[in-house]
Amino acid sequence: MKASKTSIGRSVDQPDSNIRFYLFHGQDESQSRGLAARLLEGLGATKFVVTSGAIKSDPASLVDEAGAISMFGDKRLIWIEPASKDIEDGVAALFEAPAVESPVVAIAGALTKTSPLLKIAEASPHAVAFQAWALEGPDAERMVIDVGRRFGLKISPSVAQRLADGNGNDQAIVAQELQKLALYIGASPQTPKELEHAAIDDVGADSAEGDFLRLADLAMSGEIDELSEELTKLPAGGSEA
Repeated sequence: MKASKTSIGRSVDQPDSNIRFYLFHGQDESQSRGLAARLLEGLGATKFVVTSGAIKSDPASLVDEAGAISMFGDKRLIWIEPASKDIEDGVAALFEAPAVESPVVAIAGALTKTSPLLKIAEASPHAVAFQAWALEGPDAERMVIDVGRRFGLKISPSVAQRLADGNGNDQAIVAQELQKLALYIGASPQTPKELEHAAIDDVGADSAEGDFLRLADLAMSGEIDELSEELTKLPAGGSEA
């Protein structure tokens, strides 16, 4: 089934056990990736990566992975990124399976309306399909508020706008910054707290200082390609010590 921008947050934060397949597609892949990360957290699952090529070679392998029971009894989310049209047969088999243990998420780029993968996902009661457009204005603010709620942050529209603007409306980056801010002010889902502008000033979550914190995160996690890309965006002249 097709999800709307007002329903997708609930779909990933409070996953329906009847949903076997989540398709996040569209030009804003960072938003798609952010939604998949929220789904992972909502499920309390671990990521298990499967490639599109493997599913193309053996469509039944997707059903096998989704139906497998973890040795340690933990939940899994089968993760396909980037997802191509080659997974269509595997997804169709997934819908026809009697039951599955683990849901599947596919992160695709732009898909045409005639895409067979998109058509079967939107038509199935066991699927959620969402097209990620670039977020702007109130939509970007709503994204920040929704993500902040996961970390126990109460965020006003003005604070949400500041964080959205300062982080390029990128949901994944916003989530990283909000997690740091939650730790800084001692917020959690069990003990929610209001996020004030002063905390953002202290942490630098929307400024050059915040950029350098992100660079440190990327370096520590080994994301060399993304680190190189972020370095090219820094202003010339360095920063004050």
